[in-house]
Amino acid sequence: MKLSKSTCIWAVVLAFFLYVMAEAGEEPKRVADMKEEWGEETEGYTISIATDKENYLPGEMITLSVKLKNMSEGDTKILLVAKFASYQIEVVLPTREQAPLTLYGKKMLEASQSFVRAVVPLKAGEEIGTSFNLNRFFDMTLSGEYRISVSRKVWERDNIEKTATVNSNTVVVVINE
Repeated sequence: MKLSKSTCIWAVVLAFFLYVMAEAGEEPKRVADMKEEWGEETEGYTISIATDKENYLPGEMITLSVKLKNMSEGDTKILLVAKFASYQIEVVLPTREQAPLTLYGKKMLEASQSFVRAVVPLKAGEEIGTSFNLNRFFDMTLSGEYRISVSRKVWERDNIEKTATVNSNTVVVVINE
């Protein structure tokens, strides 16, 4: 069976599109057994972050897992927006400066401002999570030790017109040449 030239071109375009989408950083390629540590509880919430390992080679994908847990005895509601915009991620370079966003990270942050927001229930003891290809969003090209932490605003339990900030544990990763 001989394929037409246009069929071959469409197959190549589709394959390229699927490759670009896989590399876009929306869903990490590996899901790891990540050690779970939690930040301090605030307003009945806590955040856990972890990476799939501690040491990386330059350019190797760094997967950051983020979980928000309702530690209270009652159900609650949280505001969800685009996953990158739901959390404030801090990456500290080996030089002790804040890591800048990559061009991709800037574009995603900008685009997330127009995403639909949704209020979702979170039952007592329940957690929600997401993951990021961290070095797609942040410039992590220097060799050395990086300190990563995450925070998120939540509504106060007694007054939904006020917010509180929940902070995660801190994770350290090393990029070795």
